[in-house]
Amino acid sequence: MTTPLVSILIPAFRTTWLDLAMASAVAQTVRDVEIIVSDDTRDERVANIVQKWSDPRIRYMKNPNRGLICTNRNNLIAQARGRYLKFLFDDDFLLPHSIESLLAAVEASGAKLAFHSRHVVDGDGCVLASPQLVTGAAPQRLSRDFFFNQLIAHAANLIGEPSNILIDTAGIPDLQRLFTIQQRHMGFLSDVALYANFMRLDLGIVGVAQFGSAFRVHAQQTSGAGYAGYSAGLFEWDLFRRWSAECGYMSRDAFEQGREMQRQMYQAHVARFPELAYFNRLNAQAPQEHFLTRDFMEALNLGYSTIALRKFARAR
Repeated sequence: MTTPLVSILIPAFRTTWLDLAMASAVAQTVRDVEIIVSDDTRDERVANIVQKWSDPRIRYMKNPNRGLICTNRNNLIAQARGRYLKFLFDDDFLLPHSIESLLAAVEASGAKLAFHSRHVVDGDGCVLASPQLVTGAAPQRLSRDFFFNQLIAHAANLIGEPSNILIDTAGIPDLQRLFTIQQRHMGFLSDVALYANFMRLDLGIVGVAQFGSAFRVHAQQTSGAGYAGYSAGLFEWDLFRRWSAECGYMSRDAFEQGREMQRQMYQAHVARFPELAYFNRLNAQAPQEHFLTRDFMEALNLGYSTIALRKFARAR
């Protein structure tokens, strides 16, 4: 079996838009790919959709650790044979030149991660927004200063979600650990953790203006405000800011600019997620000597524990 150039990785557990995601993977202008679907469901709904496709580049498997955090993604990474990894979530889709444009950007810049512009669409595929971080014809490499003092300080993931990126794994022995911060698996913002680690290690992130994917906003998604773990999407930004400042990647001024914004984020959601009240109080005053204080780390543990209990209660 020949080794493919690119592995398209689809962590699947929803079926509503999976057929479209599969079609967009098969239709890529770069043909030297494998398409791996890791199924995180108990039943055969995902398998039945995948079986409709007769393309020999498609591989299907069940996640051996179904339902456990990060395991579906990690199973895909472990099974991938390509040098380049292209994530595709089961509710998103790619435009035909997605991989072609990202490969060109990586090869031209030497960066290990590339992203393109993406559309934000609703459940019916109607475009809601088309944000762009990069403009112009040439690929643009992000600086560490811009990433930490602008994007992280202002809680702005303008690089996009995992469906929007491509990774060159050459020289990266353990990609899975780059999804963690402080040896913690993120419950919500694992993509931001990946980008932060690429910047920390100077692996390089390059962006192109061309639109190459669509990120879907809908009621079933786990990033919506109704999700039991939504509060992690707020306090994990707090963790990123404090970690960045503690490590010297973010200036004190940038940290302070983001601190009040962080409090406003907490205040907007504290009624639904009471665990945010403790984080809000911690941000009332600027940290003195250290940013990753014992109080903050205790709040972090409490926050994740509260989310686990909430998920358990809703599952009963």
